[in-house]
Amino acid sequence: MDYKFNREAIQKALDEKGVNRPCVRCGEGRKFLFDGFSRYNLFDSLGDNINDEGSVPIVLVACANCGAITPHAAYALISKEEMEGGDNGE
Repeated sequence: MDYKFNREAIQKALDEKGVNRPCVRCGEGRKFLFDGFSRYNLFDSLGDNINDEGSVPIVLVACANCGAITPHAAYALISKEEMEGGDNGE
């Protein structure tokens, strides 16, 4: 999988999903999208400290006022097929 971060495509998908509402913590409307992807690691057991089970790619949106960070599953914004095919729409 070699999908490059595409700010315009991701911001468009976030807007289409309604991720343009005020911050759930402070009510401020200004937000920003972090450049790049992050991941949530998945584990079969709480005692595991090595991740062999996989992870969920996410994009992060932060409130410009209070700094609250909200993760969004990348596969909900960009199809898994697009990501695995490396198709950025560019």
